[in-house]
Amino acid sequence: MKKTFAIFISLFLTIISLVGCIEKEISGECQGIFYINDSGEPKGGWEYTQPYYANLTINNGIGKLNIEIVPGGMGNRLTKHNFLVILKNYSEDEMVLLIDGKEVILEWVEHDDLWNKWHNHYIASFGIYMDENDALGKIKPDFFPGVRETYYVELRLPEIN
Repeated sequence: MKKTFAIFISLFLTIISLVGCIEKEISGECQGIFYINDSGEPKGGWEYTQPYYANLTINNGIGKLNIEIVPGGMGNRLTKHNFLVILKNYSEDEMVLLIDGKEVILEWVEHDDLWNKWHNHYIASFGIYMDENDALGKIKPDFFPGVRETYYVELRLPEIN
């Protein structure tokens, strides 16, 4: 009984603390791209690469991220495609999301020097073999079930409309 009560109190306090840090005034949606490959870096000698559509919907700071495979790729490694999202911060410099409780920080990129394609997007990227200075924001492969920790991951989202 005491253990159940302690768990309940802990969960309650976590929820209360999260509610205090939600961007409650933000509602809208955006469609971007989630990209993974097995090389551990953005461009490399990979055997597997796959883009996914990333659709973010926010209602008063709370919403969902739906990640769906782009047809014609090399197969689906994700074992989960729908994620609960809490928008913690949204500014002209960054977008901070809690995706299923894991903090993802996307940095605003005015000019995409890596791909020369994703200008004016919020971007988070990480690969085990890439230089720390080249990674953007905060994201990890193991935040997404089915993606190995040695993979390169990148989430690109435009402004929320």
